[in-house]
Amino acid sequence: MLAIINNVLNLPLLVAGAALVSVPIIIHLLNRRKHKVVDWAAMDFLMEADRLNRRRVRIEDLILLLLRCLVIFLIGLTLARPFLSRAGGFLFGGTRYDRLVLFDDSISMGARSGGSTPLEKGKKQLTQMVSELASSQSDDTLTLLLLSKPEKPLFVMQSMRGAAASEVLDRIKNLQPVDRAGDLNTALMEIQKTVQDERSGMSRMVYLMTDQRAKDWSVGEGESPVVKVLKEISDRAAGVFIVDLASEETANVSVASITPQDKTLIAGVPTRFDVAVRNHGDLPVKQVKVRFSAADTLALEETINAIKPHATNTVVFSYLYEAGNVEDKDRLRAVPIKVELVGGGATDLLEKDNQRVFPGRVTPGIRTLIVDGDPSSEYGKSESFFLRKALAPQGPVNSGVSLEVVDDIGFESLDLADFQIIFICNLYRMSEEKRIALEAWVRQGGGLVFILGDQVDEQFYNEKLHADGDGLLPVRLEGVQGEASGESWVHFNLKAPDHSALAIFAGENNNLLEDIKVFRWWQTTLPTETSARLLAGLTAPDSIPGMVEGRYGKGRTFVLTTPLDLEWNNWPQNRAAYLIFNHELLRHLARDESEAGLIQVGEAIHVPVNLSAYKVDARILPVEGEPVAVQAKPKGPENDQTWVIDFEETYGRGVYVLELTPTDREGVDRIPFAANLGQAESDLRKQPNPVLAQALGESSVQFVKDRLLVNLESAHDRNELWKTALILLAIALFGEQCFAWWLGRKRAA
Repeated sequence: MLAIINNVLNLPLLVAGAALVSVPIIIHLLNRRKHKVVDWAAMDFLMEADRLNRRRVRIEDLILLLLRCLVIFLIGLTLARPFLSRAGGFLFGGTRYDRLVLFDDSISMGARSGGSTPLEKGKKQLTQMVSELASSQSDDTLTLLLLSKPEKPLFVMQSMRGAAASEVLDRIKNLQPVDRAGDLNTALMEIQKTVQDERSGMSRMVYLMTDQRAKDWSVGEGESPVVKVLKEISDRAAGVFIVDLASEETANVSVASITPQDKTLIAGVPTRFDVAVRNHGDLPVKQVKVRFSAADTLALEETINAIKPHATNTVVFSYLYEAGNVEDKDRLRAVPIKVELVGGGATDLLEKDNQRVFPGRVTPGIRTLIVDGDPSSEYGKSESFFLRKALAPQGPVNSGVSLEVVDDIGFESLDLADFQIIFICNLYRMSEEKRIALEAWVRQGGGLVFILGDQVDEQFYNEKLHADGDGLLPVRLEGVQGEASGESWVHFNLKAPDHSALAIFAGENNNLLEDIKVFRWWQTTLPTETSARLLAGLTAPDSIPGMVEGRYGKGRTFVLTTPLDLEWNNWPQNRAAYLIFNHELLRHLARDESEAGLIQVGEAIHVPVNLSAYKVDARILPVEGEPVAVQAKPKGPENDQTWVIDFEETYGRGVYVLELTPTDREGVDRIPFAANLGQAESDLRKQPNPVLAQALGESSVQFVKDRLLVNLESAHDRNELWKTALILLAIALFGEQCFAWWLGRKRAA
């Protein structure tokens, strides 16, 4: 009886039809009591005749009553749409099923609402299904995939009998949300491969157990990849069910990011950090306490008074990295930073995103290279003399610049990857190999400064470095102008007062530029169509470029058409303007390394290793557990000295440290990496069922919530009987009418 009740689509109509069967019976009983019996002697002969035919009449009336009851019942049965099930084996068994479950174990499944989490609800329903199959000695099997790593199923066509079922229940019991973000599209493609494989000879029932977050189930304009693959699965599987485990609450607060305001963390120089805190919920949150700590130092705390719904507030922390020991002065040091939210309560359903880490790569200074094209042993005569003094002056105060100066020969053999910014000072020319390496370095984010002087080879710069506007040099050289005697000069005319390196010269009453006398300069022209920006001109005439900045890939190039020494101008004599300009220019152009070492959980650590500086063997210090030995492997040409270390096992949140052993000194160099949750993981908003249903169109995918999974049936896996019921109804109606007409004619006669 239970199986019959389960095998209808409209149970209320079946119940109503069964109840209406009583109507003809009631009418029949009422008709029997319609007349009052009166004894009359003249009727005795008629009554005796009636007694002889009473049994036959009663049978005829009973048949007519049953026909009318059958008509009412068949009407209700037809509307209820009954079907025969081939799944589960309760009534009509025979078909075996592999129950393929994709279980969402993403971080959002741990959001606690109403005393429970989506993960706990899912484990309960999955446990019930396995227990039901085991208790009924079903021949069905279970394939269990996790969203975080669908390519490695926990079980494949696992029997649900005896000890095997116990093992499955134990694994389900131990399921927990993981930090690694899942890829729903990749997981569905794994399911699609399994469903398309017909070698097992079993039909498949697919269950997607998920909190249905919008970040995974996004449906925009056009057909999304997730919807497309799901439709294809539903065409091949016996049944596809989206098991909705989500709550409707979305209140959550998270640490969205930690961003230093400087491009490099420098020992002995204060650094300010912007800590962004986001409210993902629909209601404002108040009094959010933020705690900031670096390594083992005393934590700092700030409180955000209020954050509006779906808004982000930023709080600033300032931290001074210590200069370190003498042996560490030229090394990168690992000083990790941790930021966490304190409290939260009902406005914060997910606790795991309340913490974020930052790698804290502390260096002695911005790694700067000066290529001196006109070196000299005479004091004050080399091309880089004043620039070197300005960027790295001697004294107890750290300028924040780690400086190396080479000549043209040293430049050719130098590895550019070690530097964030390069000054090319009056260099005659460079080799083709070095030019290509320099282009690749700038394209990847480096900052390059060309300081032109009398040693420059005009033809080489135009053909190789400018290259009709496609090269590193944003301007074309047109010869040297001006008087070597210094009797006449021009000034800089500021064109971009908003530029960070030139802000010191901005303002109506600012005369600093007028104090700079330029006696000689390179005449240059900008291409007609260019993205380069004219920052300052020269007053001879005003249209002559004096400073130009261009873009090249991810990096920037800067051109100064007069040197930074005393040969062609008097700029170094204006010490304040000279010092500030060069430091601001350096910080503006230097490659941004503020996000170096920041990865998402599950993202591989990828580190190039120069074998001339480090050994092949290294090790990773993970968040938890013992150190892991790793090796650098070749990735480029056979004679390439730069190999690569790849480490993919970043499954948990926290700081990973790569330890490299130098070839020329004792000790190890430590490079930190900070693995955090993706920001989208903190958004608990659910994709509504109607939106998904509309995207899925006419597919047979069904949405279920709080149902016993083992009893779910698909339209692909049932034979509906409403047509048969309709035919029987027509036959019953015709039979009832004919029989009633025959009785009426007979009794009238």
